[in-house]
Amino acid sequence: MKRITALLLTGLALAVLQVQADEAKCPISGKPVDPACKITVNGKEVGFCCDNCKGKFEAALNTKDAGPGKCPISGEPADKDTRMLISTVEAVHVCCNKCAKKYTESHKLAAIKDDGAGKCPYSGEPADADVFVIDQGRKQYFCCNKCKAKYVKEHNVVMIDKGAGKCPISGEDATDGPVVWQVKTEAVYTCCEKCAAKLVKEKVLAKM
Repeated sequence: MKRITALLLTGLALAVLQVQADEAKCPISGKPVDPACKITVNGKEVGFCCDNCKGKFEAALNTKDAGPGKCPISGEPADKDTRMLISTVEAVHVCCNKCAKKYTESHKLAAIKDDGAGKCPYSGEPADADVFVIDQGRKQYFCCNKCKAKYVKEHNVVMIDKGAGKCPISGEDATDGPVVWQVKTEAVYTCCEKCAAKLVKEKVLAKM
């Protein structure tokens, strides 16, 4: 009887996982994902419906790819099949909207998708416009910093803000000016899964 129950529970668990997989949506088109079309970003897999959407996604992340060379961990030749994106979002403080526009254009930054605060994905409560992260090229808002921290941990989001200093365009004080969020993404290759995990720990988890 216990064996039958265990088998039933195992079958149920597999069914739940299959439903979750079937419900996975492409972040670009909203269509069901193709299991063979995916990339790894900061150690987390992101699936797409087609290579076209995958390409748009990487373009929005300003992805730089020099191809496989040597593994940054072991120094051994890297395997092209280990390709992973290491993505960070950095705050650039400028003095005014004019400089914000100039910086965005000169660095060819893709627009950050912003659908407004809406509701917190965890609590369902109205989200705070000042509590957000930028993940996969879009703003995600939360009701509180606790929910924000939960999301950051679950999705390995790296956002860096060293505070206001001098505007990189005018050289003026940027304390009261707007912030430009700059997404920087690099394709990296390692020699093995062990080195890939270590790379995520050093490049992503250490900065969270």
